[in-house]
Amino acid sequence: MTFHANVFSVTLKVIGIISGLPLRGASVLTYLPDSLNASVRVDSSGEASLTQFPAASYLFHITVPYGVPVSLRQNITQSSLLTVKAFGITDLGIIVLLSITIAVLVTGLSVRRERIRIARLAPSPPPPAVMNCARLRPTKVIWALTPGVVF
Repeated sequence: MTFHANVFSVTLKVIGIISGLPLRGASVLTYLPDSLNASVRVDSSGEASLTQFPAASYLFHITVPYGVPVSLRQNITQSSLLTVKAFGITDLGIIVLLSITIAVLVTGLSVRRERIRIARLAPSPPPPAVMNCARLRPTKVIWALTPGVVF
């Protein structure tokens, strides 16, 4: 007995949602219409190939190491290349480094502006005092003799 069926291959490319870089080590799991499942790990280029798929609607579960899992539902009616964007450790690094860089720049700019503001508000030093010695009156020194005090 021979069964003729159209079967297709699906290649999934798993990339970072921010970086666009391949997410190595991600796992792809899908359930076939006969209730079996197919599981494959992506290679160093972020691609995974699944073969012998009959035409149907499939739900792909992508698990990313140190990342957020993603699910994708796709109707497969021909061989195709699917690109899946997921949040991986590289994307987290980009967000953290970008946030820290922006915080440092804003803090540096704020400190600089505050120093300029304080410099503008600081009063200028008073001019040196000139004493007019002609107006000074001589003071009288009164020496009192106090018992027990030696001069």
